[in-house]
Amino acid sequence: MELANNFCGIEFDWFAIDVTGAIGLFSTGGWGPIPKEVLWHAEQHQQLSNQFALPNAGTLAIWDDFARYGLYVFDWKPYEGPYLRVAQPLAKPDGGIKQTILTLPDLLLLPVSFHEAKYIIIKYFNLLH
Repeated sequence: MELANNFCGIEFDWFAIDVTGAIGLFSTGGWGPIPKEVLWHAEQHQQLSNQFALPNAGTLAIWDDFARYGLYVFDWKPYEGPYLRVAQPLAKPDGGIKQTILTLPDLLLLPVSFHEAKYIIIKYFNLLH
């Protein structure tokens, strides 16, 4: 898997699913690696993340906003990573949102359980589609 970050210094959120079908949001903090498969469809990931109502935007409580939609949230640890789990779902995923995420082109399937993972090192996975 090739990694890149064409969004250096710019916050970018992307989505993946795990082996149980759970959905994870990965926040780059402007520096986290982004799989090429995500970059190919960056506009769709960005449009989707912009659809969430986030009353706590600009604060660390934003992670709970995403968790209320049923998402696991992983945030890039400055400056060397990895992606740390900062929130677990506070509700079941909304059916409409989950369906929209599952239809993202080339949505990544990570060979882990987000529930069990405290952190994720993206570069070590051979990703499946």
